[in-house]
Amino acid sequence: MNMGEGEKKILFLLTYNFPWGDDHEFLVDEINYLATTFTEIHIVPLRSQAKQTHKIPANVVVTGFPSEKNLWKKLRLLFLADWPDVLEEFKNISSRYHLRRNTKLFKTAVSSYLRALDISHFLSKKLKKINSQKIFVYAFWNDTSALSVAIIKKHYPQVTAFSRAHRFDVYADRNELNYLPFTFLKFRFLDAVFFVSEDGRNYSLRQFPFIDISKTKMNRLGVELIPTINIKKSKKKLIILSIGFFLEVKRISLIAESLALIDDTEIEWFHIGEGFGDVASYREQVKHILKSSKNVTYNLLGNMNKSEVISFFQNQYIDLLVSVSSSEGIPVSMMEAMSAGIPVMGTDVGGVAEIVKDGYNGILLPPNPNAAFIANSLKEFYSMPEDQKEKFREHAFITWQKKFNAAINYPAFMKQVLNL
Repeated sequence: MNMGEGEKKILFLLTYNFPWGDDHEFLVDEINYLATTFTEIHIVPLRSQAKQTHKIPANVVVTGFPSEKNLWKKLRLLFLADWPDVLEEFKNISSRYHLRRNTKLFKTAVSSYLRALDISHFLSKKLKKINSQKIFVYAFWNDTSALSVAIIKKHYPQVTAFSRAHRFDVYADRNELNYLPFTFLKFRFLDAVFFVSEDGRNYSLRQFPFIDISKTKMNRLGVELIPTINIKKSKKKLIILSIGFFLEVKRISLIAESLALIDDTEIEWFHIGEGFGDVASYREQVKHILKSSKNVTYNLLGNMNKSEVISFFQNQYIDLLVSVSSSEGIPVSMMEAMSAGIPVMGTDVGGVAEIVKDGYNGILLPPNPNAAFIANSLKEFYSMPEDQKEKFREHAFITWQKKFNAAINYPAFMKQVLNL
């Protein structure tokens, strides 16, 4: 449906933390484009945080989702549930998802549904107070929050309901149960699911052939240009950067192991991000791995917000961004690096190959390289002629400009949404 210019458009946006907390920095860019498209935006962070850490436009309000669960509330949810939907999901576990039914799957299904029902009940009370010609409900993740949006759509068919889909909410084989709850119901009621990578979209169509292909949309995330300052390059050493939380999937220690195998090149390694888990043990692990590497200096910079990351890119020359993750959606850190003209070395997982073109703007590693393979790849990069490295930098910027430019991708996303 095409929207008239004078129509009032209200958006409800479900997030985990944003604008609270320091994660999901990519919404910092998107929210500005949303704010120019919608008359009013209600952000509903689903996780409790102490304070707001991101600035938001004037037409955006934040309403935290109440997390307390008393016995009466749980009983009320059981009463409100559409149990035929739950029973259908039990059948789908074997008939559509082709999984062997067991108690864990049933418990996961029920807990996901009741959580989504709780969120949708909260939203429905907000919707009843809105007097608008058009209401949109947007789940930033295609998980339980998207299920809650699908439930809203079921009961309020006039609402436009959609979600994005990234990594953990796409690749069923990356979780212990190989199960994404209520996939059938989500795709049945949502107007669209916007995948951030072609790989994720293609995976879902293969894994769930019952999906209505017309509802699977493609819209990449984007980042703003990071204007770089003319920083002098050091020809005497290789300067690399990695970005990510200290999580097993990011394999930060594998980077350290690969650097420990290089003894004939001076290397400086910066790492941004640490997360909120057992940070001390990861730091100690890196220290232990590199304790004998006299030619390697490393700087574990901890968590940074978006403005701090931009400042870092502007003031520190980086030869190569390195990512060796075992699973990815499509990394925003790679988009940011390329907007600053920095080539990328990344594993061929998820949508990484949609960013990194081997020998053009970086190096595409196999999905599970060992430390020796990574070390040799770094040495080969360092040994390249300087004009070839400069071509990599030029091509990295061109890749951002053509595929991951926020000023192109987000307006295109807004247009797609308004035409649902």
